[in-house]
Amino acid sequence: MSELAKRRWKLLADILSQRRCCVRSDLLDVSVRRFSSFNLLKPEKVSNSELMRAKCGSSRTAENASSRHTWYRYTCEVIPDYALLIRHLDDSLDLEDLLGFNHTGNVCVWPSEEILTYYCIKHNYLFSGKSVCELGGGMTCLAGISLAVHSSASRILLTDGNHHSVSNLFEIIEMNKHLCKEKQLEARVLRWNENYEDLVNQFDWIICADCLFFEEFQTDLLKTMVQLLKPDGQVLIFAPSRGSTMDQFVNLVNASRSFTVLLNAMQYDDSVWKLHKENLKKGSEFYDECLHYPRLLHLSKEVRQSV
Repeated sequence: MSELAKRRWKLLADILSQRRCCVRSDLLDVSVRRFSSFNLLKPEKVSNSELMRAKCGSSRTAENASSRHTWYRYTCEVIPDYALLIRHLDDSLDLEDLLGFNHTGNVCVWPSEEILTYYCIKHNYLFSGKSVCELGGGMTCLAGISLAVHSSASRILLTDGNHHSVSNLFEIIEMNKHLCKEKQLEARVLRWNENYEDLVNQFDWIICADCLFFEEFQTDLLKTMVQLLKPDGQVLIFAPSRGSTMDQFVNLVNASRSFTVLLNAMQYDDSVWKLHKENLKKGSEFYDECLHYPRLLHLSKEVRQSV
């Protein structure tokens, strides 16, 4: 057994035996997350005193400022006016998390979410006056909350299937809502294998990042997109190829005849492409295009003509 495999089994054994453990920094590289960011967005840890000043008058946020979770100020050198406060959950896992609904969004902000956020803010004119839903946004829904602060979207719904993630989203909304220009901003648990009658045909845009890797959920994801979007709605997906999972989803989309594929691209932004090329030079031990580089899939909902 390789040393890497031994360390993965050790991590799992710790969780099973103790029912809870902290994922130490020296264990982070036992997963494919050896590459963690394109560094387009810069998170800087925020102190409790800064948090109090940032949101004076919010007793709920002040009460949670001293919790074990950590707040960061996100900025972007390429987009100078971009800034907001985001809370990360602590880096511990327990048995319930492993056996329950997908926990991957509570681990970190994945590269695909970073690129989705960057792309949406850079092209925020697309969402002016529009309603937007982020699906499977994990503990931050970073792209969705960024649009709430840095676009003229009329409504933003942040969603994930994990209740820990959604509880964190409420805190992030509370911290940033004074920046949201009175737009409608919500968060809720949303699982793709369930129906949501109150959300049918409600959204102009759906955005999501790295939501295709569980092949068994792809059909449910597609049905959710069809259900939530308005007749002329559009979808932006950023996800790595991960073997054939992206291609399988594209085939599913084409077979459903529910959407037109407007764009299925590897190269969609000069800055991102340049960073991708630079990372490739570092070798596959650090950066694997199949696992780490997000492709862009842009879909438009088909308008069905009644007979």
